[in-house]
Amino acid sequence: MSVQKFFLVITFLVSISLLVLSGAIIAGCTQDEAAPAAISEDNNDMEKKENKEKENTEQVHTVSLYFADAADGLLKEQRDIKVKEEELKKEILREIIKGPNDPELERTIPAETEVYNVSLKNSTAVVDFSQEFQAEHWGGSTGEMFSVYSVVNSLSELPDVEKVQFLIEGEEVDTLAGHLELKEAIGPYWDLVQD
Repeated sequence: MSVQKFFLVITFLVSISLLVLSGAIIAGCTQDEAAPAAISEDNNDMEKKENKEKENTEQVHTVSLYFADAADGLLKEQRDIKVKEEELKKEILREIIKGPNDPELERTIPAETEVYNVSLKNSTAVVDFSQEFQAEHWGGSTGEMFSVYSVVNSLSELPDVEKVQFLIEGEEVDTLAGHLELKEAIGPYWDLVQD
């Protein structure tokens, strides 16, 4: 082999080696640049998983429920309930239906009432009760007001609820007992609450 051919072969091999080495360096840089994104995605996935587990785990929530104080207004009764986050609004309504713990207070919703569903739409809690809420209601303008605002005020204590829309058996209602307009979502009435 001539010296000239020898140098051509050496030059060719060195060129190939440099190409392979530069390719490896570029690939390494690309992987390093992609690594933070991959770590970030892993962190997001872990955070989503933790939030999902938190929603699916029962936790103790201290809630404020409002019950009738004879004909004077509503009084707050605090209660600890253990429930999943996603079931909290529905459980608050069930607790109101159970009635007050304080014997001086009166129930505001007929005991036969069932809560079918509670959903949240743009900070409005849409609550769907069974027909007993209306059919078994004792009537009167004061009784109706206490029933409606015990629900609205109790749910409005939650940070994501500003108003409540009432449904009976999945349908909108004009009124509960003929006195208070319920066609539109309504906000809390704090003046009704006694200190």
